[in-house]
Amino acid sequence: MSTDFVNYQDSSTDSISPLEIIPAPGLRTGYLALTLGCLLALLLGIPHAARAEAGAKQPFVITADYWCPYTCAENSRMQGFAVDITKEIFEGYGETVVYKVLPFNRAYSQIETSKFQMAVALVDDEQRLLLFSEESLAVDRTAIVMRKTKGTNYSGPGMLDGLKVGTASEYTYDDGGQLDQYLEQRRVDQDRIIDIFSDTPMKSLLPMLLSGRIDVFPENIDVIMYVATREGVLDQISIIDTGLGNTLHGGFPRTEEGAANMARFDEGMRRMRASGRFEEIMSAYQLDKESRVK
Repeated sequence: MSTDFVNYQDSSTDSISPLEIIPAPGLRTGYLALTLGCLLALLLGIPHAARAEAGAKQPFVITADYWCPYTCAENSRMQGFAVDITKEIFEGYGETVVYKVLPFNRAYSQIETSKFQMAVALVDDEQRLLLFSEESLAVDRTAIVMRKTKGTNYSGPGMLDGLKVGTASEYTYDDGGQLDQYLEQRRVDQDRIIDIFSDTPMKSLLPMLLSGRIDVFPENIDVIMYVATREGVLDQISIIDTGLGNTLHGGFPRTEEGAANMARFDEGMRRMRASGRFEEIMSAYQLDKESRVK
C-alpha cells in the first residue's frame, strides 16, 4: 500500500512548511539543545532495544495433527490430554508453550528440520528420523468399527474379507503388522477399499459407515469413542477391540537441544505420574483405562 503526502500551505504563511516549527529568537538555543538531546537519547536507546529483542526468549512450539482426544483444536478449551500434559511439563520449566495443529506429515517435518521443538503423541517409527521419548503418553489401540452388530470378536484381518473398507490414508494401524499389510494388499488389488485423504478422516469415515457407503473402518479406540459420543451415535456402532496397538511418545529433533528437551519431558512425565497429576489429566478426557500407560 502506498501513501501520498500532500503539503498543504496557508496563504498567510507561504514560506513556512507545515512541518517546520520556528521558535522565538530567545528560545532557539534551548530548542536546539532539546532537539539534539532527544536525538542522542534515541540513538543510545536503539542498541539497548536491539539487544532486548535479540535476547527475548523464543516460544517453545509443540505440534500435532488433529486427533482428538489426544491432540485437539488449537482454540479449544481442552486441547487434548497429550497437549495438556506436555504444556504443563514444559511450562514447569519456565517455557512459553505454543501449540500448532498441522497435517501429520507437515508436523513431522517441522520437528525433523528443527523448526519446532516437539511433536506430540507419535508412534515410534523404524526410520528413527526423530528422537522419541522413553516415557509414553498412552497406548494407541486399534479397533474395528462396524454398524451395530452382536457377538463379533476380532479374529484377524481376514474378517474384513468381502466388506467395503474405509481407511485414513497414510495411517498405520498396527505399525506395519498384519492389518497394515492386509489393507495395503487390498489397495494394490483395488479390492473394495476407500482411502480418505484428509486431516480429519473421521469426519468422512463415520458418516460413510452410518449411511452404508462402507461396511467397516479401523480407528483408534479412544478417538472413535470420543467422536461417536459427541455425535450421539455410539449406540449405532460396534467397536471391536483388535488387541493391536503401540505406545505414543513425544518426538524431538535429532540435535543436542532436542536431546535435552527429551530428557526434560521424560523427567516431567515421571514426576507427573508420581504425583497423580498425569492420571488427573487423563481422567478429564474419560479415556479407556487400558489406554493409560502406568
